[in-house]
Amino acid sequence: MTRLLILIAVAFVVVSGAIGWMWQAYTPGAPLSYVFLGLTPVLKFFVIAIAILTGDGLIGCMRRDEVRVRRASIVTMAVGGVGAIYGEANTHFGVLYHGEIDFAAMAPGRIDSLAILALGLFGAVLVLGILRLRGAVNRS
Repeated sequence: MTRLLILIAVAFVVVSGAIGWMWQAYTPGAPLSYVFLGLTPVLKFFVIAIAILTGDGLIGCMRRDEVRVRRASIVTMAVGGVGAIYGEANTHFGVLYHGEIDFAAMAPGRIDSLAILALGLFGAVLVLGILRLRGAVNRS
């Protein structure tokens, strides 16, 4: 479980670094609330689903149930990945609709996609990290 936690944490740091770089380079001065407020309703649904799944993983941490935490973390990452793919597809459909545009115009959509992925990875790191600190007892 430690290797999985390290792998997910490294992926989270890489995705967060990409978000930070794009935010600094292409949306300077914009408040961070634009990330959530600018999401489409479907992407907001993904955010809510990730929050609920992370809560389920936290319940598993309180019970020290390793199976529940692993299942919740895997599903949380999967929902984050699917949300990122959906957001990226929205960005590409916008490009197809408007013709050829530069990367700076697509950056906010890419930030939204990466934010969903980072949120899914963060939920998994959180619950797996807490379970690792507490120690698993129930393996059923």
